[in-house]
Amino acid sequence: MAGDGENWFLIFVTLVVTGLALVGNLYLLANYQHSEDRNQAWFPKIVVITGLTLAELSVLMLPLDVGNRAACSQEIALSACNFTMPMKDLWYTVYMTMMVLVTVVIPFSLFYYEGDSDRKCLGRWWDSSKWVVATVIPLAATVGIAYAIVGYVDYTVEELSSGMIYLSDSSLLADATECIAPDSVGFQGYLCDATKADALPPTETWSVRTSFPVYVMALAACIGWVLFIVFAGVGVVALPVDLLLDCINFPRTIITKTEYVRRAKEMHQKSKGLEGRAKELHRLQSAEGKKRAWKKSVKKMNQELVLLEEEEAVLAEVFPQGENPEYAWVLTVLMHYIKGAAGVVGIVISICWILHIILYMFLKPPAS
Repeated sequence: MAGDGENWFLIFVTLVVTGLALVGNLYLLANYQHSEDRNQAWFPKIVVITGLTLAELSVLMLPLDVGNRAACSQEIALSACNFTMPMKDLWYTVYMTMMVLVTVVIPFSLFYYEGDSDRKCLGRWWDSSKWVVATVIPLAATVGIAYAIVGYVDYTVEELSSGMIYLSDSSLLADATECIAPDSVGFQGYLCDATKADALPPTETWSVRTSFPVYVMALAACIGWVLFIVFAGVGVVALPVDLLLDCINFPRTIITKTEYVRRAKEMHQKSKGLEGRAKELHRLQSAEGKKRAWKKSVKKMNQELVLLEEEEAVLAEVFPQGENPEYAWVLTVLMHYIKGAAGVVGIVISICWILHIILYMFLKPPAS
């Protein structure tokens, strides 16, 4: 029946979008994975693709829910609609799967992938399982206790009351205009007519125990908003500033071949030093394990490696090579100016965003 909620096209769109998300995430993983991880470490790769897909689908669930409800005509009550997609079950499935992924699967893959590579597969599985259990037990206890104490939803409701009379008393029923007073026989309204403008019934709080999946969804939303505030707040400032600094500080001229050779030799010496330190750290890992000093040294070496890669990128820009180096230099300069313009646009958007938050979230009532 048309308008009763059935929209089979949503199923086709959902399958296509899910497939595109999987293909896109697979491409990202294949494009950005480390060269040493090719054709190995399949379990962490599956976890990465699953996590990215769930994160994307959780965002797309909202328009899917809106489209699913919009398929039902406004003349039909929602309880009578024959919806195509069981959105409540889908919401629960997505968020509960994300909870299991975040609390069990991802920690297990991290412990397994970062474990001692000299141990056998069964030993690494056993070590990872022990660490996961040690992580999940306190986390489950914390979430369970919090759910038992604060796992309620509070509704503010208006208290309405009314009296009673016999239906056989037709003389009183004939004079009924509003409602029956709760403390007398008659029809004078008293806290029972919610449509009256002058009726101000008292309010009370109605607490209802929420289901655990809904509690998990609310907890994930709260944690997500906290992380969004932190990272979005940093990005609002950092991204436009980085773009502007990249535009301001980029080299204005091409260097000579002699200068290029000198810098390349210096970078080669640095890379040889990093290679020697990497071999030494690998030897220490095999002999002593991943101790705190070893992890600190690895972190410092990775930072130096990132700086060396940035230096290499700058060197490639200031000494373009190939069949048409002049054309490559023009494109490099143009890209830096585009970054500067994007930085200005980003600053404007950031300021508008901050003003929007102040005007519509901090002010009570919001600006109109």
